[in-house]
Amino acid sequence: MNSRTESLLRVVAAAVAVCLVVSLFYPGTLASPYVDTNDEFEAIYEHQLHEPVEAAELIERHGEDVDRYHYDELSLAAQQLFDRTKEAPDNTYEPTVCREWTLICDEYSVEDFPDEFAYGTAGHDLGTQEALTRIEYEGEEYVLQTGTTGHGDAVFDVDAFVDDILLWATLLPAGFVLGITALGRGHRRSVTSSVIGGSSLLGLALLTPYIHMAGLAPARVIHWTLLVGVWGSILYVSISLLEDEGND
Repeated sequence: MNSRTESLLRVVAAAVAVCLVVSLFYPGTLASPYVDTNDEFEAIYEHQLHEPVEAAELIERHGEDVDRYHYDELSLAAQQLFDRTKEAPDNTYEPTVCREWTLICDEYSVEDFPDEFAYGTAGHDLGTQEALTRIEYEGEEYVLQTGTTGHGDAVFDVDAFVDDILLWATLLPAGFVLGITALGRGHRRSVTSSVIGGSSLLGLALLTPYIHMAGLAPARVIHWTLLVGVWGSILYVSISLLEDEGND
């Protein structure tokens, strides 16, 4: 390897190291593309349809201020959600929803949900009247309940905190080692292997949501595989550096 090629490789290694660190602040890195319906810190897109008898009791209990529509007045998206909820088991329908940062979406995106219905925001419940919508359908009145109520506002997301620790434990050490390799002297073999490994790691980390979306592997499996791979690679690179030091 001549000096010009080695210098170029070191520049590339430094660039990849910086990209690995920067990717820590992108929400799609090593993440699932879908909203977690079991996480109270996520917005809840659940729909529950109350049949006429139960609907009448809800209206009596919560007053006449609940928004009211005739089925034909609803937008196409609202009609589809009403129909799917009505046809679903137990009159409950919770669609799979893509997170807002996804570049492509094979399910519902946040923008697909109609303005007629309210869902709240991540970690914050709706008021009961906000969550209810009266819908007249084929001469009978139903009540569609959306979002979630009664759980209180979320304070601290332990699962997200753990995921963040695992994310940093995967990418930060890789970026650090790659940066040290780029700035060091000698160790020519480790520069090449580090560039290849770092670039592959960066590419997989950013593509994880779409690999998950394609059904090839769950995001969590990819993340744990890369975590183990990173620390195994760090061990390999450390041994290579020691060998190069001995040969110099």
